[in-house]
Amino acid sequence: MQKYLDSIDMGQLFDVFDTDKSGTIDFKEFLSSLSMLMRGNMKEKSQYNFQIFDMGNKGYLNEAEYNGFLDSIVNCAYISNRNNTTVFFGEDTEKFLETMKKVPKKLEKVKFSEIEADLLKHPFIIYCQDNETKRKRGKTMVQIENSFKH
Repeated sequence: MQKYLDSIDMGQLFDVFDTDKSGTIDFKEFLSSLSMLMRGNMKEKSQYNFQIFDMGNKGYLNEAEYNGFLDSIVNCAYISNRNNTTVFFGEDTEKFLETMKKVPKKLEKVKFSEIEADLLKHPFIIYCQDNETKRKRGKTMVQIENSFKH
């Protein structure tokens, strides 16, 4: 996790959170960004993380930015599934990173649209997304059941 945090440019993160480009982050922008990072699906989280690592808002990532982006995706998957003991992150994570790190060797400038299909269809991401969805549904069911008890 520390490696992920060290690779984030705080100025860039600020710019992504500051959606109205006012130079300040108001409460709505802050909550909106946190909500998406915590509750968004993997596509939304991936697009958001891509923006965070796109230094200078170029619309693409260089290899170093792309590697930081991939690490952030693994961390999002881990955080989203942290309470799920059936998720295995060792070998699956390595295979995911190995597959996705081949992309910059094929592309001079990595654009989200060029990696989106490979990223979101990768078995690691699908598995994490499915587990996150099941976890969210389970919490909703508990909330519904508890509302009938009162």
